[in-house]
Amino acid sequence: MKTPKCLASLLAVAVAYPTHAGVYVTVDDMQPSSQFDLVQAQIEHTRAATAAIERSSQSTEFIVGKLAELQYEQQLRADAKSEKVYEEQKQLARDWVAINDDRRLLASERNQLAKERFQMEESYQQKHGQLISDSLKKEEQLMAEQRKRDELFQKERSDFAAQSLAMQKQLKHSHDELLAKQLEHNAPSNVIVMSSNNARNVTAKVAAGSESMLDDMHPSTTVDQLVNMNQFIRSIIPTNWTYFPPAGTSSKQISLVQGRDWKSIINTIGVQHPYLQIVFDIPKKHLVITSKHGSSSKTPDPVRTWEITRSKSLRTTIEDFAQQVNWQVIWDTQNVDYPILANAVLTGDFAGKNGVLNQLMISTQQRDFPLMAKWQGHNVVRIIRRGSQRK
Repeated sequence: MKTPKCLASLLAVAVAYPTHAGVYVTVDDMQPSSQFDLVQAQIEHTRAATAAIERSSQSTEFIVGKLAELQYEQQLRADAKSEKVYEEQKQLARDWVAINDDRRLLASERNQLAKERFQMEESYQQKHGQLISDSLKKEEQLMAEQRKRDELFQKERSDFAAQSLAMQKQLKHSHDELLAKQLEHNAPSNVIVMSSNNARNVTAKVAAGSESMLDDMHPSTTVDQLVNMNQFIRSIIPTNWTYFPPAGTSSKQISLVQGRDWKSIINTIGVQHPYLQIVFDIPKKHLVITSKHGSSSKTPDPVRTWEITRSKSLRTTIEDFAQQVNWQVIWDTQNVDYPILANAVLTGDFAGKNGVLNQLMISTQQRDFPLMAKWQGHNVVRIIRRGSQRK
């Protein structure tokens, strides 16, 4: 802005200069020395004024040209700024339109989401109602089935009661026959001796009221596998029973018999081997088998049976066995114990080389820390680790 002002001031000075230049004429120039000189002086003065005017005109033209160039440059800059402002306004307008389009799109998407949410809620309500309806129908169906089962159970219980009554009547009718058998076998007055319906060589000594001991036998099957008779019988009888095997049969082999209960299996063995005399002594919990092929009149010593179950660990089982025979077990391996992998019945004494404890110790030989029993006096045994290094 300062440059145009300076140029304007110079232009004003240049224009004013010729006007004042023609005014200053001294008196000396007007003296009548010579008319020619006066004319010459006026001509020179006119020439000087003309030259001054020309210089002023040139200066004015130069300044006007510069002003025109300056104005042109300013106009170009103004036009460029106007064009830039115009483009920016157009861009702002386009951006505003785009923002409005985005707003409309967002509003449309929001409306679509709200619509989908409403549809999902409506579908959920329908499915929930259908589930409740199905649940009620299922519950009604289950209740109806339960009522039918209850009615069937009541009917079966009534039938069972009728059958039990009939069996009691039948048992009452056969009571005289049982008493006759009792007298025949010279049994005590409080014991009834009865025979199996399948094997006459199988008899049972039972207390009065337990006459059905051999009447409810379940079917059994025989397979080709051979087993030691005495070991097999010891493995199937209850643990609180004592088995008296026939003399001279320690290595006797019989076919494996399978059945639902041990009494049925023993009865089947009696059928297959009629030369054996089998007696169930219920009051004493003795199972006595004798052979008709010739045996000593002496009753054999009972062989003790030991039951191991998966519900107890090896250590607990050994301590229970020791307590039954008044032995004390000292554990030098406090942190070593093993689970019982399968139910089984062992036979023999607690102590000794072939005793139950040594049998259990042998079962640990393939473990990480094998165990062994160290026998001491006064019914004391120590359980120690076999070897000092881990297998």
